[in-house]
Amino acid sequence: MANLVPVRRGSTAPARREESWPQPRRDVHSPFAEFDELWDRLVNRFFGPPVGRSDWSRDWTPAVDVEETDDAWIFEVELPGAKRDDVQVEVSDSELRINGKIDERERAGVVRRRARRSGSFEYRTTLPAGIDVDHVDAKFDNGLLTVRVPRPQSAKARRIKIS
Repeated sequence: MANLVPVRRGSTAPARREESWPQPRRDVHSPFAEFDELWDRLVNRFFGPPVGRSDWSRDWTPAVDVEETDDAWIFEVELPGAKRDDVQVEVSDSELRINGKIDERERAGVVRRRARRSGSFEYRTTLPAGIDVDHVDAKFDNGLLTVRVPRPQSAKARRIKIS
């Protein structure tokens, strides 16, 4: 362990050490490789794959922004690399369900770090009663799915005049 030079409070002298800190391992291809390995071992040991699934890390939930306006709820779902035909949007009386898959693209080299998800995904949320499913619309542009769910008349805010 390094020998630290004690510094009194209020002193302007910097702390010094005589030995340098151990150098990081150079044989690791990523600075996060050890953390990733530890995390995978920890999750697999304590939680394990869900019953009936052999590769549970492939199912995931995409990032979703939900915006509420006076007349609708707007869901913006990030799906980089997805194809329009591989995404399904379903609305029932009380649920919005978005699911699909993003295929892993072929690569020529060795993948050193992988942060983008692929495989099957699903997003579900509960909607208030009375949604008119005929007026829900969805647009897919450049990996961003935008679903607009109009608010029912009973859920819209209305200003009441005080007499």
